[in-house]
This record gives sequence, structure tokens and C-alpha cells, in this order.
Amino acid sequence: RSPHANDVRKRNALLKDMVHAEREYVDALSTLARVFVKPLRMSSESAHPVVSSEQLWDLFSNVEAILAVHSLFVGEMEARLDDWPLCVFGDVFLKLAPILSIYGEYVANYKRALTVLAQLRKEERFVKFVEYHAARIDVPVDGPSRNLADYLSLPVRQLSHYVEALDGILRHTPHDHREYEMLHSAHERLLQTSTEVNASGRKAENLRKLLEIESRVENGCAELLDPRLVLVRDTSNVVVSLDGQESMRGVAVVLLDRGIVLLRRNESGTTMQLVASLSLTGCEVVAESGQDITVEFTEAGHETRRLAVTFSSARERETWSADITETVMRFDQKRATDSDTSTPSDGSVGLPPLATKSASAAAFSVSAGPASAVDGDVDEQDIQYVKVEGERFGIVKMATPARLIERLTYEKFPDVDCVNVFLLTYRSFMTPQELFLELERRFYLQLPPSASAAERNEFETATLRTVRLRVFNVLKHWVKKYFHDFENDKELVERYTEFLDRIIARNEGGREPAASLRATLNRLLDGGELRMRRMQDDAPDPILPRNLNANSLSLLDVDVLEIARQMTLMESELYRRVHAKELLGVNWTKKDKEILSPNVVSFTKH
Repeated sequence: RSPHANDVRKRNALLKDMVHAEREYVDALSTLARVFVKPLRMSSESAHPVVSSEQLWDLFSNVEAILAVHSLFVGEMEARLDDWPLCVFGDVFLKLAPILSIYGEYVANYKRALTVLAQLRKEERFVKFVEYHAARIDVPVDGPSRNLADYLSLPVRQLSHYVEALDGILRHTPHDHREYEMLHSAHERLLQTSTEVNASGRKAENLRKLLEIESRVENGCAELLDPRLVLVRDTSNVVVSLDGQESMRGVAVVLLDRGIVLLRRNESGTTMQLVASLSLTGCEVVAESGQDITVEFTEAGHETRRLAVTFSSARERETWSADITETVMRFDQKRATDSDTSTPSDGSVGLPPLATKSASAAAFSVSAGPASAVDGDVDEQDIQYVKVEGERFGIVKMATPARLIERLTYEKFPDVDCVNVFLLTYRSFMTPQELFLELERRFYLQLPPSASAAERNEFETATLRTVRLRVFNVLKHWVKKYFHDFENDKELVERYTEFLDRIIARNEGGREPAASLRATLNRLLDGGELRMRRMQDDAPDPILPRNLNANSLSLLDVDVLEIARQMTLMESELYRRVHAKELLGVNWTKKDKEILSPNVVSFTKH
């Protein structure tokens, strides 16, 4: 008798249990899709919807895509059981592991789903609608109830179930077993995927909380719009005194990984106003007793500020004191690590992501440095920005198009994120023709006639050369990533080519980059580069079913990888037509969605 016989029996039993559990999971997801998702989707498209299209997505996210993946997976697993006990499962798990990253979107949206569900449960039509359809569910003894929330929670727990199941199977699989290495690799990949999905969920939840707080601030709060911020802790309705002034009641304190934001509730009780934004630079808890805590902010070159907060209990004060101390330590450690990153000598700050705040002016967050090397002080009528005290990062709240172009081509330092987001959103406040005109003007930037010969020489050798390289960079990103702006605009193409041809002919500050851009444009106009993106000469050989010539060929006979390839080929053409601008502002859920997001609508209806 083999010394591993007992382990092998346990391993086989665990594998059978896993297949059985996978079938139950797929059946539950099928019930969710059949009983809840599809009826609610039909309702959302009716004249009197129970839920809107946006609420439908908030509730179910990509659960139908998850169901499609697991339907194929469980079919493959059950087919393997037909060869029991000679069947192997390791390769199936290896195929599945990378695909499970699809859970990232669902997990990130889960708390939002519960919030929306709680809101909808207050509406009688929704409650009756769900109860009517839930009554059709044949509830198994050990399965989920008819409660929609129970079904929504299933995918959130599934990855950890896989990791635990494979862990048990591995413990009872001998090291010399033919499947051990595959199962071990699959376990490691599943563990990594689970960790990444959970991290993605935490990041999305952090951003959602920041945006939720910011949305309640009257006139907005630029300090909360940087998605790189981490919300450590927040509390509301505490008593605060800043710099020895009279105590304020009803104040919300928001602790971030780079500072503390104070918000005061307005008399209406529905909105708040920004009281202060304090950097963690030089921050220290200097006194605490009972429910009170005092924090000092001492930064070189600035007056010391003192913040006193009275919490609702001593326990809450202790928690806040510990969190502030730890956050300051992490902040100081990060600053020390980043100390070798130079800051521009003119005091300009780094570039945070973008955030639209005004429809009348182009408004988003970019580096808050000088307007340009030659324009002097920033004109507050042309641009408004917030510099976070003690930080290298500042936020431009709004600016004229000309000022925004200066930011894209700022000579002190480049920023690809700024360029990418600007090119994605600029159509909301200017046309492609206007954008090109502003870039052309920026390329031919000139000093005032009164400039001396020395100033002119320094300007041409340093500032102008860098600015022109930045302009070329913007043009390259524009034509390569948003070629649809050029496809149907003959005049824009003509102006673009005339501009490049003039630079090449006269060697006006960049013959080589101009020639490269000209060649790129020609390839795109001819369709060559687009074809290269869509087609591969080294396409993999199809994975044909072993019983291809059999009279009865089912879907389960086809390899899951080949099914995925064929589905991708079928959908790729519709997907390729979707432009990034169609995804802005949830345009595909609005009344004029066929105009704002025609390709997204076509893709979702396919």
C-alpha cells in the first residue's frame, strides 16, 4: 500500500467537493442574472424604469462577465471528472488564475452596490419588483436566500474560497505527484490575483470616500481631488479651535496621508465649507487628555499653527492620536526617501491629476508653477490654482485654454499624465482646430522686443528649445491616441501637415521630430498602423477539439482558451470603434446617448 494513499483519497475528495461547489456558485450567479439582472435591465430601458441604467451598473457591475467565465470553467472541470480517476486539474487552474483579475472591477464596486441597494430599498416600486421576481427562486437548503444582497456578496468571497480550496488540495498532494507543480503554480497565481484584486478594491473605495466628502463641500474642495491621496480617518461633528480662535462646533476632520482638512457644516446642515488645509510637514501631537488633543504644525518659513480638537470620547481621542502619529511618521519617511527628487528652483510644484470644476473655463488640476518663462506673474483672471501648504503638489482649479497649453508645454518639467487627461477632456471647452492653433502659437513663442541680446540668447537656447520639444510631444500623443480627431477633419490634417512641412523645410527648431510626426501621420492616414494594431502575422494555431468530426459536438468540447480567442475576435471590431471621449461623464446612460456615445451603445447592444 502506498504511504500517500490516505492523502490521495483526501485530495480526490477535495477536488470533487470543489467541482460541486463551483457548480453551485455558477447556478447561484445564473439565478442572479436571470431573476434580478435581466428583469431590472428590461425595466431600465422602459418608459417607467424601476432603476436607471447607472443604478443597474452600480448594483451588478460586471457580474455577467464573471458568470460567463465560470460557466466555461465549471464545464471544463465537470468534463474532466468523466476521466476519473485519471483526470488532471492543474492546467485548468493555471488557465483560470490570470482571468480572475476580472473580479477587480466587481470588488471595487461592491460597497457602492450595497449603498445603492440600501437607497433603492426605500422605494416601494423597487421593493415590490424585486420581491415579485425573487419569489420565482427555488431556494436550496444550503444555498443563498431570496435576498438580493446575499447574491451580490457571492463574488466578493469567491477568490478567497479558491485559495483555501487549493491550499487544502496541495497539502494532500504528494510532491512527486504529476500535478503538484501545476497546482502549486496555480495556488501562487491565485494568491497574487486575490491580493491585487483586494488592493484595487481598497483603492477604489478610498477614492469613492474622498469624492463623497468633496461633493458635500460648497464650491468644492480641491484638496480632496487628488486620487493619489489616501484617506486615513475622518470624523464629523467635533469641536475645533484653530490658532487659539473661538471654538467651532459641527466641524469635520479629515486625516489624509499628506495633511489634515477641516470642514465646517453650514447652517442648512446639508453642505460644508473649507476651514483649513494643514500639511503634515512638521506636524506633532503636543498634548492630549480626556477627550482633547492638541496638534502643532511647525514648518520652516511659516508661522506655527495649533489645532485643538475635542472628540466625543476618550477612546476616539486615543484612536485619532495613534493614527496621526503613525501617519506623520510614514509621511516623514516618504519625504526622506523622496528627498533626492529635485523641486524646481522657482518654487513650482508637482503635477496632480485632473479634476473638472467649472463649465465656463477649462478647469482641471495641473502643475501650479509660473505661467511661463517670459510672462512673469500668473494673471488671476487667466488661471486660478491652489498650492497645498508644505507640499510639492498644487492644483489648478481653472484656466483659459492658452494657459492650459502653457502647462502642457511647461519648460521646467514634463508631465505625461497632464497631457493624457487634457487630450481626453479638451473637447468640452475647445475644438480640435482651436487646440492646434494654440499649440502652433506656443511653438512660435517670442520674447518682447525690448529683451536684451543676452536674454534673447538664453531664451532661445534653453526655454524655446524645451517648449518646442514639449509641443512635439503633445502633437505626437494627440495624433497617435486620438486620431479620430483627424480622420474626419480634412482642414485639421492640412494645417497639421503644413505646419510640419514648414518646420522641415526651414529647419525651424526640430526637423527630425517634425519628420517623424509627418511619417506617423502618413501611416495613420493610410491605415497601416491601425492594421498593425488589429492584426498579427504570428497568430496562434487554433486549438481544435479532439472529437472535431464527431456527430455531436458541444461547447464543452472546445478549449476555453479557444472560446476566449473567438469571442475576442468577434467583439474586437465593435470595441475598436469606441473612442475614449464616449466614456466621459457616463454619457452612455443619458437621453442623447446615441449622439454622445454611439459606439458604446452599439457595443453594449451587440
